[in-house]
Amino acid sequence: MIERLAQFIQSLGISVRAFEISIAASDGMIRRAINNKSDIQSKWISSIADNYPQLNLEWLIVGHGSMLRDKQTLSVAQELTVMPDESTYHILYKEEKAENKELIKENGRLEERIRTLEAKLKECQSALELTIEHPKDLISAKDASTKKGSSRPNPNVGSAIAPSKDL
Repeated sequence: MIERLAQFIQSLGISVRAFEISIAASDGMIRRAINNKSDIQSKWISSIADNYPQLNLEWLIVGHGSMLRDKQTLSVAQELTVMPDESTYHILYKEEKAENKELIKENGRLEERIRTLEAKLKECQSALELTIEHPKDLISAKDASTKKGSSRPNPNVGSAIAPSKDL
């Protein structure tokens, strides 16, 4: 049945979201049913029948007959086809605008995170370059640690690897 509903929506020339709005269904309810090939509740079939009187419900439910009620009502059905009105477009516009606003915020947060990580990377690179440029300081630090009576030398002293920092 859901495949026939998808076929009907396509024949109307409207999006699944516009169809959902026209029957007062929540965002994605019909789309998920189509994608998952699952049936919909009878209350939605009733709403579809109310909003799309040209649709042959016998065709929709069991696949018998033609999509539209009959050939005599075909021209009437075309007149009755519910096209999205301004309020439908306005709802879709508002939803898209809100989604875009959230995506812009998320982009800003991600850009800030990238800047922070790049700064930390530069700090780590600078620390590593200093360690490699001044190996004498590392040797003196190692000698100093052994002269202070340390029972065991620090394995990190004298190493050319900078201590790791949490990023």
